[in-house]
Amino acid sequence: MVDWRIYYPNHKTFDSNDGAYTDAPNDGVQALKKRDEQGRLCTFHGHDFYPWQPGSALYGTDDLGPILRTLGWIKFGATVDDSHFRDILARVSEDDLK
Repeated sequence: MVDWRIYYPNHKTFDSNDGAYTDAPNDGVQALKKRDEQGRLCTFHGHDFYPWQPGSALYGTDDLGPILRTLGWIKFGATVDDSHFRDILARVSEDDLK
């Protein structure tokens, strides 16, 4: 029995009989189908990312920020108004890191 299947635009699929979720091609995912803990079939589509780690639920998301923030080594930019940004850049240009 197949536990999950990933669908790609070239009409190819990759499923639990082909290998681990982490072995599946990362790019071009169009949809996924997975059995939940009760054996019901769940379909996922329309998202940019489909994270799934062992022991957690598969889900679709368009925001990986919450996952990436747990790593600690990725820093996130933010949008500020132009005058605030110019003030920050003025401080940066004067900073000699002493």
